[in-house]
Amino acid sequence: MTSVKSHPPNRITALSALRSRKLAEKNLQSRLDTLLKLEEVLTRIEAAADHVEIVRVMAQSAAVLRGLNKKIGGVERVDEVMDGLREEMGKVEEVGRVLEEPLTEGAGVDEGEVEDELEAMEREAKRKLEEREQEERRVREEKEVEEARTKLAELDRVRATKEASEDKAGVEQLEESTKMLGRLSIEEGGGANKVSGSEHADPSPKEKEPEIAAEPQ
Repeated sequence: MTSVKSHPPNRITALSALRSRKLAEKNLQSRLDTLLKLEEVLTRIEAAADHVEIVRVMAQSAAVLRGLNKKIGGVERVDEVMDGLREEMGKVEEVGRVLEEPLTEGAGVDEGEVEDELEAMEREAKRKLEEREQEERRVREEKEVEEARTKLAELDRVRATKEASEDKAGVEQLEESTKMLGRLSIEEGGGANKVSGSEHADPSPKEKEPEIAAEPQ
């Protein structure tokens, strides 16, 4: 019995899809290669255009410089102009020196006299400065002396007030001591009178010893 070889439908569909994908990938790669070549050509065209513009600008610059150099007249003409300028500047300086010279002899300024006058002015300024410093020092010293006097007067016033307070306290203490002594004297006298009265009223063969008042401590 002869077997008939057959492909399932799913396999045929898969093979067809695979062929279509391969063909599409090939076409896409071809288009990408073409696009890359076109981009390279465009880049070269832009570079060539830039070169053309650069060459054009350089040509214009060369033409401008050529025209300016023509107007200048070359290096020889520049040297001539510089020489003439130096000569004219020398003439101006010479004229200035002539104008600065005095019209008559002796009309110039005596440098020695100027130096002497300057030294005199410096000495005068120095003298005034020293006088001002001395005056400021004198005023400062007088102020310090006045402040010292004020402080001494304040100290004397405080000392006098303190001494007066101490004297007043001493007088009060003395008066208090005197009063205390007076009271003690009166008490001693009263005690002695009492003792004398008792001796006369009640005589006894044996003499009674007099009471001794305690001395104040």
